[in-house]
Amino acid sequence: MDFTETERAMDASASLVARESDPSRVDDLQKNSFYNSKENLIIAVGLWNMKRGTKTKVIRSDLGCVYFTCKHSDKCKFDLHASSHGGGMWGVHKLKEHSCQADLRRAKKIKTHSKVVAAYVANRIRDDGEVIKPKSIMAELVRDFGIKIKYDVALRARNLEMEMIYGRVDDSFLLLPRYLYALREANPGTLIGLEVDVDCRFKHLFVALAASISPFYFHLRPVIVVDGTHLKGKNSGILFVAVAKDGNEAVFPLAIGVGPIENDESWKWFMSHLRQACGEPENLLVVSDAHVSIANAVKSEFPNATYGICYYHLLNKIKGYGPGVAELFYQAAYAYKQSDYTRVMSTWLL
Repeated sequence: MDFTETERAMDASASLVARESDPSRVDDLQKNSFYNSKENLIIAVGLWNMKRGTKTKVIRSDLGCVYFTCKHSDKCKFDLHASSHGGGMWGVHKLKEHSCQADLRRAKKIKTHSKVVAAYVANRIRDDGEVIKPKSIMAELVRDFGIKIKYDVALRARNLEMEMIYGRVDDSFLLLPRYLYALREANPGTLIGLEVDVDCRFKHLFVALAASISPFYFHLRPVIVVDGTHLKGKNSGILFVAVAKDGNEAVFPLAIGVGPIENDESWKWFMSHLRQACGEPENLLVVSDAHVSIANAVKSEFPNATYGICYYHLLNKIKGYGPGVAELFYQAAYAYKQSDYTRVMSTWLL
């Protein structure tokens, strides 16, 4: 499947994904206030309780209405009724304030849901763009409301707040075709590869910017170093990279890619696109660690290139032969003249 077909397929699947509305920015709960979902109404009640140190419970909830009372209903006149108004909107049509004493409210530890904490913190993040750490959320709730929450609740709240503001990470994959199209339009000559499986789920990605491809053709030595590293987070995978060196001996990026696992299939897919981007110039040398899948992919996609293992990984393999061998290897690796290299290798062979 080429990039254009993949773009159409993923855009079609994107229309099937229902996106949740952002929680309402609630400053206070009051009669005749409206919310765009029942969940947002419940979050608003949770925020209202958190700010006042009160506790409520749901005594009735169905498709058309929801009723709240105080957890100390035998000693409190609090009463909140809300109902559906169609189109997903929910409105508060009855609200009586708490009449229970403050010491009764604080008699037991208040449990705060992570969604409520997330909604409270998200309001501030929208204003200053700061991404708050879980421990900072815990400290803020103690400072502002005297509420203590566990670290895992704060962590879930932080992750939920990021989804509220930026959307779900899983859904962002559906935006890839549009992003890559815009990237290619803004950088003519950029090579892009995107592959999905039979269920239209993300599988492989390749990006080589035109600004990286052109210098390799005309100005850089024909040496490409490739490697892969594991991605962290909810959506794991492997990040593939290909780099070269410029005239100042600085690392020069050529291409990046993403795949599900570091195996023969993924490396061959990445290498095939790398060959399209960089070609196979004369005397090309491809360097990597000792991963066998990389060696197989180079042999398959760059049949005329020379393949070598990098200095660091090769040194680790020969250290066991003694310090003298390692020193000779170092001298040979850093011999910049043919005569020096021949002399060191002759000593080694002796």
